[in-house]
Amino acid sequence: MFWFLPYLVLRHSYALARTGERFAANDPWNGSRQTRFTIEVYKMVPKVWGLKAVADRKWLGPDFFLIRSEMDGRKHWLPESLAELWRTKRVPTAALPRLLHELEPHLRKSSYFPFLHYRRMEWFGVILGVVCLGLLILDWITVVPEDGMRTAAAVALVCALLGGGVPAVFITRGLRERTRCRAEMERILASGGADETV
Repeated sequence: MFWFLPYLVLRHSYALARTGERFAANDPWNGSRQTRFTIEVYKMVPKVWGLKAVADRKWLGPDFFLIRSEMDGRKHWLPESLAELWRTKRVPTAALPRLLHELEPHLRKSSYFPFLHYRRMEWFGVILGVVCLGLLILDWITVVPEDGMRTAAAVALVCALLGGGVPAVFITRGLRERTRCRAEMERILASGGADETV
């Protein structure tokens, strides 16, 4: 959780953590010609670190996967749905380029961020909500009625709205993204993603 907050205020970049397997497959971005791909694993780090590569450490956060074509060197990021199916061996490695090419027109920015196994948004919303509710209580305890009741009431209203609204927004967003990701996984499997042999 502690590495999530800096992401909100710092620009980030991706640093190579390790290189995975190499495999042969048709390249749908190059006329379906046969080529070799490499799977690479990245970590998200603050841009101020200026790193192109980092040690593969769990505390750096979740893995981000891409496949790189040896034909033209282009990198193609895997959305969480496809990465999860591949990691759990529900789709073969050789099917990744084809499935990703079919998915790309329907992907959003949030498709590439991990929601299935991480509850960052929910925890951040709850923590912020607790802070706001704490400020609300502090406001009512410390206010001197004759000196600033109106100001205190306004502050209390803002804190109450934030304390209730912020967690709801973050929790709803997390749930919605997980539902979208699971639906995307079902579409991949339904399209025959698990049928291709390695």
